[in-house]
Amino acid sequence: MGKRDPDMARLSRLSRLTAWLPTLVALAMLKAPSFDILDYHCCLVLSPIMGLCAGSLSAKSTLGKRSQWLLLMLGPVGVYVLNSLFVPWCAPMTGLGFYALGPLCSVFVGACMGVIARAWGTRWGQARLMLIATASTLPALWHFYWQPQVFAYQSLFGWVAGALYEDNLDLHSRYLTFRLINTPVWLCGAAIAHILSQRTARSSSPPWQILLQDRRAMVALSVLLSALFCWRELQPAMGWRLTKAQMHQILDGRIHVTPAPGGEIVVAMSSHARWRSEAHEIADDLRHVWIELSEFFGQALEEPVQVFIYRNARQKQELMGAHNVEMAKPWLRQIHLVWPGWGRSIVRHELAHVFAGQLCVNWLGVPLRNGLWPDPVLIEGVAVAAEWPVRDGLTPHQWSAAMHRLGLAPSMSALFEPTGFFQQSSARSYTIAGSFLRWFRDTYGELSLRQLMQRGSLSQATDRSLEQLSAQWEHFLEGFQLTDAQLHRASARFQRSGLFFRPCSLEIGRCRERARKAWRQGDDQRAVAIWGRLKDDIESAAEGRPIGLDVQRAYAFALGQAGQSTAALEQLPQASTRTSAQLANFEALRADLVALHGDFQAAKVLWRRAASEFTSEGWRRMQLAKIYLSNLPEGRRLLRDSWLRSRNKPGHFERMRALTSAYPDDPMAQYLSALWRRSRGSRLGADLCKIGPRLGALKYPLFADAAMKLCAIDQARAGQCRRLHETLATLRHKSSWARWMGDRLQRRCKVAQRPLTYEVSRR
Repeated sequence: MGKRDPDMARLSRLSRLTAWLPTLVALAMLKAPSFDILDYHCCLVLSPIMGLCAGSLSAKSTLGKRSQWLLLMLGPVGVYVLNSLFVPWCAPMTGLGFYALGPLCSVFVGACMGVIARAWGTRWGQARLMLIATASTLPALWHFYWQPQVFAYQSLFGWVAGALYEDNLDLHSRYLTFRLINTPVWLCGAAIAHILSQRTARSSSPPWQILLQDRRAMVALSVLLSALFCWRELQPAMGWRLTKAQMHQILDGRIHVTPAPGGEIVVAMSSHARWRSEAHEIADDLRHVWIELSEFFGQALEEPVQVFIYRNARQKQELMGAHNVEMAKPWLRQIHLVWPGWGRSIVRHELAHVFAGQLCVNWLGVPLRNGLWPDPVLIEGVAVAAEWPVRDGLTPHQWSAAMHRLGLAPSMSALFEPTGFFQQSSARSYTIAGSFLRWFRDTYGELSLRQLMQRGSLSQATDRSLEQLSAQWEHFLEGFQLTDAQLHRASARFQRSGLFFRPCSLEIGRCRERARKAWRQGDDQRAVAIWGRLKDDIESAAEGRPIGLDVQRAYAFALGQAGQSTAALEQLPQASTRTSAQLANFEALRADLVALHGDFQAAKVLWRRAASEFTSEGWRRMQLAKIYLSNLPEGRRLLRDSWLRSRNKPGHFERMRALTSAYPDDPMAQYLSALWRRSRGSRLGADLCKIGPRLGALKYPLFADAAMKLCAIDQARAGQCRRLHETLATLRHKSSWARWMGDRLQRRCKVAQRPLTYEVSRR
C-alpha cells in the first residue's frame, strides 16, 4: 500500500481516517433506505461530516496533500455513482446539485473554519475548530427553537428542510443564493485570518493597520462586507430566517378567541377577501376542539395558543417550511396549518400536540425517551388518540384490528425501537400508536396518561412492561368484528411501504409538484415531459413494482390531460401485474381516458368495475357519480370539460350551475351542486337534509348516507340539537360513523348553543 501510494503512507493514522471518514459513512448509508442514493437525505448527513473533516485537515500544521482533498470531496460521490448500478437513481442531476450545494460547499466552509482556527496557532487547533463550528450552528438552533420556522440554512449543514415526511424536496433559488453569499463570507474571513497570522508574526503593527496596508486583505474585507450587506438586504425577500413579527406582518389578520374562561387562542391568517366571513367558523371550531381536548387530557391549557393559518400549502412551505404536512411547535404553543374546514380532525390533532406539550416538563414540550431524545410513538400516538379520526366509518381501533388480522401490523416492541416508527408507513405507525395510547388512556385513566407524557416510560406510569401492555391491547382488539369488505379496505390502505422505503420517493414527489405547477400554468405538454422522463429513468429498474406502476399511472394521466387519450391507454399495464387496489386505480383511470376520448358507454362499464373493488366509500361515490353524470348531456359536458381534468379550472361554476338548472328536480344533481358549493364555504345543511331522503328513495344509499352525515355536521354546528338527534337516529342502524361520531356531534351541538366570544382585527 505504501509503495503504491507514498502520499498516503506519509499521512498519520488520524489524517488517513479523516480523509476516509466521509467515504466510510457513505458506504454505511448504503444499508439505510432512502439514504442509499445521492439525494437530499444523504447529503444532509454528509454535509457536516465532510465540513468538519475538511476543517480538521486545514487546522493542522500542513494543509495536507492533494490526494487527501480529492478523496474527501469525491470519495462519497464515487460510492453513490457505483451504487447506482444496483439501485435506481431517478434524479442524478438533482442529486449532484444537492451534493454541490451541500457537502462540497461545506468542505470549503469547513476548510475556512480550520484556517481561522490555525491562525491563532496549531496548538489546540482542533478544539478551536469545534468551537467555531458550534458557534456557527447556534444562531440556526436559536432561531428554530424560538421562531415559527422549522427549516434552517446553516453553513455546515446547508439546507435543513425540517419536516420529516416531505417528499417534494427540490433544489431552489433560495438555497443557491444562500450558498453564493455564505461561502464567500467564510472564504474572505479565512483569507483575512491567514494574512493577519502571517503579517503579525513579522510585524508589531496592530491588526487594523495591517489590514489597511495589505491590498489582498482590503479586497477580502470589501467582499466580506458586501456579502454581509447582501445577506441583510435579501433576508426579508428570501425568508432564510423570518421572525414571528415578520410572519405576523404577512399574516396580518387576527382572530382572538376565548374558548373558555381563562383560555385564549390567537389566530394569525392572511386578510384575503373572505377572511372576516370565515372568522366565525374558525373561532367556533377552535372553541369546540379546545373543550374536547381539555376533557381528554383532564386539564385546560394555561398559556395562550398561537394558530398560524396559511392560504395554501405553497405559502406554508415558503414561510415556515412544511408543505404536505401540518406542524406544531408544542414548546412555543404554536400550530401551523392550512384551514381544512369546520369539524376536520386535523385541527384537533395539531392542537393535541400543544395540550400534550403542557404535560411534558422539558425544553421541547414532547415526551423524551430515557429523558434524552423525542419519542415519536408517544408524540404522534397521543395526538391520534386525542384526535380519534373516523375514516370510512372505522376508528383507529378497528383499523388496528384489521392490520393484525391481515398480518400487516408491526409489534409494539418493534415500533418503540429507535427507528421503528419511521420504518413503517405513516398510516400504519400513526394508527397503531394512536389505538394503543387511546386504549391505554381509557384503561388506566387520565392520570396515568399524564405520567406517561411526563416520564416517557410505560413501566414508570403503570408498573407494567411494554410486553404486558401490548398483550392486553391486542386481546382488546380481538373483540372487534370486521367484515370482508372492511378487511379489503384495510389491505388497500396499509399495503404501501413507508416513505423512506419507496424507491425514488423524493423524485416522484418533486415530479408531482412540478406537474401541478405546469397544469396551473396551462402547460399540459410540460407535465407529460416531466412524468415521461421519470418513467423512462426507472422503467427498467422498477418494472412491475408498485413504484413503477404509480409513475406509469401518473404518466398516463398526464397524457390524458394533454388530449392524448389513445397514447395514454397504451401506457396502462396488464391486469396481471396489479393488486386489487392498483386494479381499481387503473380501471378508474382507464375509464376517465375513455370518457375523454368520447366513449362514455365503455367508460361506464369500467367505472362500475372500479367501484366494485373493495376501496373506500368516498372512492366508490366518485365512480358512481361519474356513471350518473355520463347519462346526462350536461353531465357529460361537465365530465369532459372540467371534472375529469381539474375542478378548479375556469368555467366549472358555470357548468355546475347549468347542470342544476337543467335538472332542478334531480336529487343527485342537486347533491353534487350542494357538495361543490359547500367546498367553497357555503352552509347548506338544510339543503342536504332535504336531499338525503330523496337520494335514499331513488336507491342511491351511499350518497344518501353522505348527505345525511353532512346534514348532521351542519346541525351540530348550528346548535340544532333536536334535529341532530333525529338525523343520528336515522343513521345509527346502518352507519358505524353515526355510532362513533354521534356523541361527539351531540357534545358539539350543546357547546354551539352557548355564546361564542371572539374579536376580529387587522394588524
